[in-house]
Amino acid sequence: MEYLFGKEMQPKIVKKGLIDNCEKEVTSFELNSQRFREIKLVNTKECPICKYKKFESFAKVRDLSWVVCLNCTHHFALKYPDANNLKLFYEEYSDDGKLEPYRIEDDGTLKYRLENVDKPKYESITKIKGRAGSWLDIGAGLGNMLHLAKNDGWDVCGLELSQFQADYAKEKYNIDLIQKDVIPFYNEDATKTFDVITAIGYLDLIEDPIHSLSIIRKMIKKDGLLVVSTPNANSFSAKLLQLWPESTIRLCTPVDRSLFTEKSLTYALREAGFEPFKCWYFGLDYFDLFLHLSIKNTEFKNSEAGRILLESFNEFQAVIDKNKLSDGMIIYSRANA
Repeated sequence: MEYLFGKEMQPKIVKKGLIDNCEKEVTSFELNSQRFREIKLVNTKECPICKYKKFESFAKVRDLSWVVCLNCTHHFALKYPDANNLKLFYEEYSDDGKLEPYRIEDDGTLKYRLENVDKPKYESITKIKGRAGSWLDIGAGLGNMLHLAKNDGWDVCGLELSQFQADYAKEKYNIDLIQKDVIPFYNEDATKTFDVITAIGYLDLIEDPIHSLSIIRKMIKKDGLLVVSTPNANSFSAKLLQLWPESTIRLCTPVDRSLFTEKSLTYALREAGFEPFKCWYFGLDYFDLFLHLSIKNTEFKNSEAGRILLESFNEFQAVIDKNKLSDGMIIYSRANA
C-alpha cells in the first residue's frame, strides 16, 4: 500500500459557518438524536463487515451506543432503524434541511471549498486515470466533484438521495443528479459501466457496505478505478469523541452507521473484489479540538488561544496526518481480475 499524508486547509475559511454556529449545531444534533431514539431501533447482532459477533463498547454519543468489532476493528452503531423506519425519518426531517450536512455559504467560501477541498481529491484521481472517460459519483452531494470532471471532458453521472443537494447541483452546475441508491440504479440497467467510480462519505451511512461494493464491482470497467472516502475510527478526532461525546458534531452523528478503520475498509474492499493500492490520510482533527473547546467555553473561539490554534492548523494537523491519525482517509482500489 502506498501512503500519502496531509492536505493544506484553512478551517477559518472553509468552516466559517460551523465556527460561528457551533453551539447551534450541538442543539440541532441533540434534537435529531432525540428524534432518532423515538423511532424503532433494531439491535445489531454482528459486525456489518466481517459478521463477527463479539464487540466491545467504543462510545455513547447522546444516548446512542457505538461498539468496535474485536475481529476486523470496524466501529458501528449498536442500534439502528430498519429500512422502512429510516426512510420515514428522512422523509419527515429532510425537507427543511434539518439533516443536511452542508451549509450553503457565500460564493467566496464555496469557491475556496471547490479549489481546496474537492479539486485536490479530483486531481489525485486524474493523476492515476489520465484521460477522460466515464465517471460515476455515488453520494454526489452538491455535485462539486462531477462539476470538475465535467469541465475536463468526463462523461459524468451522479447519485444523490437528497432533494436539497440535487436541486443545488442542478441550479449551480446544471448537473442532473439521479435520486437513487446504487443498488436500484444498477438493477435498472446492469449494462452500465464506468472508468471511475467515487463514493465520498457514502459507505459509513449504509446498512451493508460489502453488498453495495459488490454491486459497484459489477459496474466498474476492467481497468477502472474505485475511490472511497470515509471517516477514520483510529483518528485523533475519534479519541476526542470518546473524551467529550456530548460536544461532538462531526463524527457519530445520529444518521451515521459506521466508522471504518483502514483495516476494516480494506477488508470490505477485498471481500467485494477490489485490491486497494493507495491510501491518503488527511483531516480536520485539530479543528475538531478547536470546536470542542469552543463549545465548552464560548469565549475560546474569539480568544488568543483559539486564534493561535486556527492560524497554526496546518502545522498541527501535519503531525496527526503523518501518524495515520487523521479523521479522514481515501483509499484507491482496482478491480481484481
